[in-house]
Amino acid sequence: MHQAMGYTLSLLGVHCCVIAAETVAQLEHNVTVARAFKPLVKSEMAEIEQRTATTWQENTFFRSWT
Repeated sequence: MHQAMGYTLSLLGVHCCVIAAETVAQLEHNVTVARAFKPLVKSEMAEIEQRTATTWQENTFFRSWT
């Protein structure tokens, strides 16, 4: 969750994110991660983008429909 939330909140123009929690423990963990948030540097952003590129391409196929 730390990387996903950090990446999302580090994007230009993003000021918050909504994360579903199934348990109180998950919610508490998400709040802890959000409170510790520091914007990622470009190299950290690029690393996450590289690791997730294939998955992103596989799961955004529907965008070509419009």
